Order: sequence, then structure tokens, then C-alpha cells
Amino acid sequence: MPHIWKTAGLAMAKGLAACLRRLTPDEIEGLGHQFRVAVPDVARRHATEIFARELINPSRGCIYDTKNNGEELLMQRTADLGFTTLFDVGANEGHWATEALENYPRARIHCFEIVPSTFKVLQERFAAEPRVVANAFGLGDQEGFIKVHVSSNSKISSMHKFNGSGATVAQDCKIDTGAAYCQRQDISKIDFLKIDTEGGESRVLQGFRPLLDAGSVRLIQFEYNRGAIESRFLLNDFYKFFSEVGYAVGRLTGRGVEFRDYHYSQEDFAGPNYVACPAADRALIEAISLR
Repeated sequence: MPHIWKTAGLAMAKGLAACLRRLTPDEIEGLGHQFRVAVPDVARRHATEIFARELINPSRGCIYDTKNNGEELLMQRTADLGFTTLFDVGANEGHWATEALENYPRARIHCFEIVPSTFKVLQERFAAEPRVVANAFGLGDQEGFIKVHVSSNSKISSMHKFNGSGATVAQDCKIDTGAAYCQRQDISKIDFLKIDTEGGESRVLQGFRPLLDAGSVRLIQFEYNRGAIESRFLLNDFYKFFSEVGYAVGRLTGRGVEFRDYHYSQEDFAGPNYVACPAADRALIEAISLR
């Protein structure tokens, strides 16, 4: 009989997860507060908190499911805006770029993958795709080499050594700046810049600073999670950075982007993704905002 209860519990968890994905952070926070007040029993509250942590734990794949976390929705809502130049920084094996090719038929995608072994997979995947430019280096705030902790799970290879990430091999990998790359490629504007570099996001953004100062990057999707702990660059710092260049910031959800001013309660290292765009681009903000 225990397996029956386990199956029923998993089914309930999936249903609850689907409901939670439709809520904004404020709604979830309010719901959690009400539940704690209504359930004073310490043991039950503790059990509920454990259940909640397990339910939204990134390792379970809940918030990294692109069909539900807003990534696919963001592409769909901007598919008709005429995007032609996309950057995929931290392209890994090319999953995001594959979806982007489908949603932006006129776009050329510049992919950057810093780990040589992962780059080979990326290169093979798009060998026959003329719209993809595969680059065997990463982007950061300087030109040269950095030490990367390469994991057997390519998705968590990082310049940071994460606690509990298992065995890794340190490898010196090549990086450049986004601004220098754009100058060499004669690229004056970027329609969509996606960054997923496991804690290196702030450095990537610094490397694009000249373009951001000019408002030449229309849409940015960047990852915010435990990497912010290791990089010591918090969500608050992202907000301050984008404020300096006149960009609005919001969390990407399954119902769109929740643009809002920063509050300390947002510093949860869960993300998984936030979005930034020029605050003056009202048409874009309206197209992608929470509905």
C-alpha cells in the first residue's frame, strides 16, 4: 500500500506545482503566510516547509522546464517583433538556440560555449544550420582565459565550484567581451541576448556595457540562482546595474514578465530567469508583461 500513497502524493505535488507556477511571487508569499498562520502545529508546519522546498527545488526540474517557466512564452510573445540578431551566451548543447530558430525564422543566432567538449556537441548539432554561428569561447568582462570547473553534467559547469555539485575538473577556457565580438562582427545592435553562465552573468553584462549604455540591446534574459551566491552579485546588484543603463527588470514567469521595483524578499536565489529591456520601450514591455 505505501507505493499507492506515494503515487497519489506525486500526483498531488504535480497538480500543486502547476497551480504555483501561475502565481506571482507576491501571491505565493501571501499564500504561504496565511498557511503558516492557519497551521500552528510545529511538526505539521515543518513537514510542509520540507515539502515546499522539495517541490520547487531546481534539481527536480520544475522551474527549469521551459514550457512552464516562461522561456517559451517569451519567445512566442516576441516572435512577431522582427528579431534578426540573437546571442546565446552559455549555449551549452544548443537547446535554447533550437527553440529560438523555430520562433525567429529571420534570425541569426550567435552561440557561445566555453567548455570545449560541450562546444563539440553544439557544433555538431548545428553543422548544417547556416543561421547559427557557433563560437568556441565564452563571454565575460575581459579577454583571455579563466578557470572553469567542468562537470560531467554540462549544465552546471561553471567558473565557480558549487557546493554539492560533485566531481569536477578544472580547465582553462577562452573568453572575450561581448563588445569586442560585436565590433569584429560589425554588429551594432542585438535584439535578444540570453545569458546562462552559472554565476558569470554579471561579468557577461559588463562586457556588453558599451552597447547597453547606448540602449542597443533590446531584450535580455539572464539567469539568477545559486550562482549569485558564489559570484557575490545579488539580484539587488542586477537591479542597480540595469538602472544605470535605463533598463527595466522583471522576473520571468509562466504568465509573462513581472516588472517591479526591487525588494529584499526577491533575494531567494531561485529565479530561475529574469528579463531586462529599455524602460522606454513601452511596446516591448507591454508585449511581454505578466497577464
